[in-house]
Order: sequence, then C-alpha cells, then structure tokens
Amino acid sequence: MKRYDKNFVKPDAGYILVTVAVFLIVLLAVVALAVDIGVSYSMRTQNQAAADAAALAGAYTFTDSHKPQPASAINEATKVATMNNTHGAAIVAGDVTVTPNVANQRVTVDITRTEPTFFAKVMGFNSVQVHTQAIAEAGSQASNARCMKPVFIPNHLGTLDPCTATTGACAIGQVLIDSAGNKTTYATSLTAVGAQFTMKPQSPGGAINPSDFYEINFSGGGGGSTEYEDGLSGCIEDAEALCQNSYEVLTGDKKGPTKQGINTLIGNPPEDSFHAPGQYQHPAGSGPPYYDDSRALVSAPIVDLCGWNNGAGTSFCPAGRLPAGGNPVLRVVGFAKVFVESVGQNGGTQGDVLARIVDVSPCGPGAPTSNGSTTNGFPLRLVRAP
Repeated sequence: MKRYDKNFVKPDAGYILVTVAVFLIVLLAVVALAVDIGVSYSMRTQNQAAADAAALAGAYTFTDSHKPQPASAINEATKVATMNNTHGAAIVAGDVTVTPNVANQRVTVDITRTEPTFFAKVMGFNSVQVHTQAIAEAGSQASNARCMKPVFIPNHLGTLDPCTATTGACAIGQVLIDSAGNKTTYATSLTAVGAQFTMKPQSPGGAINPSDFYEINFSGGGGGSTEYEDGLSGCIEDAEALCQNSYEVLTGDKKGPTKQGINTLIGNPPEDSFHAPGQYQHPAGSGPPYYDDSRALVSAPIVDLCGWNNGAGTSFCPAGRLPAGGNPVLRVVGFAKVFVESVGQNGGTQGDVLARIVDVSPCGPGAPTSNGSTTNGFPLRLVRAP
C-alpha cells in the first residue's frame, strides 16, 4: 500500500482560496462601480429635467415682445434651473450656462456638475462630472392656445364704427393683424400697446348685435353660464383655439357670470394694476417695484370681423354689425395677451369688462391648425442640437 507523508504539502494547495479572494475583490469593485454608475445616471436624469425646464422657461420669454433680450432669457432660465435639486443638493448658478439665440428665439441650457461617488472612493474615484444640455425654442407664428378666455377680441379692438369709409378701423387698416396673417405696425405702436378697450360689453349699446356680446363658444355644446364663468375665472384646458379654425358666437349678455368670473380672476377690488406692458403693480397702485407677471394677464382669440362674411352675401362691413340671430361663426387669426383691469369699475359702462392690450400673436400665413404645446399661441418646444 502506498503511503503519504502527512508532513508533505503539495505546492499548489490553497490556490482556490487565493483565487476566490482575488475575484471577490474584483467583484466588489465591479458592484461598487455599477452602483455609482447607476447613481450617476439618476443624477443625470434629474439634471436633464432641470435643464429642460430651464430651457423652456428661457424660450418662453420670447413670447413677450416687451421683455428685454437676451437678458430676460438668461435670467429666467437660470432662475428656473437653480430652483431644482439633484439628490437633495441644490443646483447653483455656477453650474448653469445659458446661451440664448435671439434671432431664432432659441435658448440652450448646459448644466455641468461634479457629483460625489460612494463606493468608488475606495478605488480613488471621489467624484464624477455630469453634463446635460437642453435646447428650447419659441415658434415665430402662433398655432393654437389653451385656457383661452371665452371672449373674442375684434381685430379692430371693438371700435363701434369700424367700417366708416374714411375713419373706420377696417377701412383705414387700423387692425392688429393684416389680411396676410401678419402682425401690423399698428399692433406694435404706442396707439395700440397699452390701449384700454372694452374686452366684453355688458350693455346692449356695445353689443355687435342685440344678442352678441363678444362671447365665444369653445365647448360646442351650448356653453352654459357655469362653464362660461369658470372659463373667465380660471383655466379650462378644453378652452382651446386653433389658428384658422372657426368658432360659434355665444349669445346673451351674461352679466352676472361675467362679473363673478372676472372678480374671481382679478380680485374685487382688483389686486393688481397696470403701469406699462411688462410692468404691473401688486398690490394695485402701490408703485415700484413692478412685476413682469400678473394674475390679470390672460389670452383670448383675435377674430377678423372686418373680413367676415357668411359666404351668402352677408358681410360685417359696411354695416359694422353681425346679422342678428343664427349664432355666426368667427375665424381665429391670432391671439391677444391682455391685462384685465376691471368689471364695472374705473368708468366701465354698466359693468363692461375693461382691459389693455399687451401683445399680439398672429397666426401668420398658412399657420398650422394642429394642436401641441403652446404658450400664448406660440409653439414652445424642446429641440435637438443642430
């Protein structure tokens, strides 16, 4: 029988233990790296969301022609970016680079942050740099807009005699949007911008005909007083207007719902007051500092009454009135941003809603009618780097 010396040890004994120990270290390193990579991707996702929001906020400023550029785009994008956190750590202004392109109404936001690692520190990797970029732009022409107020803004700003041969707004072209769908010089003039006008008449003398008081029916289902009041006081997503689409006039003066809706919107008495486009006082009449936004700023569709006809030989001019009855339909040619000042106050006749023109968004020639993400009628979207 072959015997073995119990004191004899083979040279390769215990190699499995050593190999397992080595591979365990490697495995732990890989797991640590995987965890840190996962955390880094999570941080990148949060940084990307902040960059997207900041770019859209910066591009949004291009929808207001009264905001100074490029300062407004830079300031707004930076402000929104720094309102965000990544894994509980605040994004600071030094992490954010905003590059506006005023000519193309485009804003690029880069967020670069040095994020800490966790397990990878044992391998000498204490941090990782995470970079994200977002590009957003505002379209040059309107397409559609949501949360519209259920009233229409006449292209001639509601002048009672728009068709008079030598002085009427329609006759002399004193309109906000021309026949080609472009914003007019008048719309950007001091005569129009900031001008007070009757946004919604309450008295029969201001109606376009005995039953039409500048109201518009977005629902297509009759537009009851409750829905109408809710549309004035807040945002109804279904209150959407598409460029070049036509909507039915909503009949009746609706004095009570109008007063209730407007008072809910702006306060009773009004909480804010108008100083100039882009400069609003809160509380009303308080003076500087002025704010560039207000709860009283709303959007409503612009319709071209000057060029209106029913296709059967009836037109708005020269009579300067819509035909009585029949709920005529009116075509949207753009959108107006207005500051609602009062209802039945500051000299309003029998409760008229008074407002001021702040800006105009034209549909433009051949404007699209499809819906999408819009602000004040202008398409607002994220785009890829060229």
